Amino acid sequence: KLKSEKEITFFVTILFGLVGSTYVYINGGDGFTHRLNIINNYMEMSFIDFSKSTFDILTFNSSNVTDIYSHFLFYLSGSIFQTPELLHFFAGLVLGYFFSKSVLLVLKHNLIEKKNYIIIGFIVLFLIIRSISALNSIRMWTGMWVFFYGTYGWTSTKEKKYLFVILFSIFVHFSYSVILLPV
Repeated sequence: KLKSEKEITFFVTILFGLVGSTYVYINGGDGFTHRLNIINNYMEMSFIDFSKSTFDILTFNSSNVTDIYSHFLFYLSGSIFQTPELLHFFAGLVLGYFFSKSVLLVLKHNLIEKKNYIIIGFIVLFLIIRSISALNSIRMWTGMWVFFYGTYGWTSTKEKKYLFVILFSIFVHFSYSVILLPV
């Protein structure tokens, strides 16, 4: 029932963060592996070590973490907050922000009009396919929503800010550098 895009973005972002905070770490899953990585490598990491690791990642010399996004989230949840489980809360916030912005971009400011069944179907499809379930593989699917938001925004408006969003998807998951070439 909200009509303001800022309110919708805020509440969807918070919702995804809260859903991320309920993430259950099952042995063998991506989330479990990320949590172990935080416990083993980030709990006692100093800012100087974080900076060195960041430089190694940016120069492709890292053997541990390859994406700056996960490196930042690992450091934030492990070293700063000393709670590895906060990883999925923070990842949920980022995912929720780009998911909500993508859906709002598709709706193109038609929040006031009554929605037809096709638009409602697309929103439900977005929710079912890769929204909250994307929290298991936080880099790939968050990168997908960032990339979708950037490319859809760029093609529909030609605003330069969307080019930076597209480039940000590479920092979330480096594989989007390959997808960037055709775009």
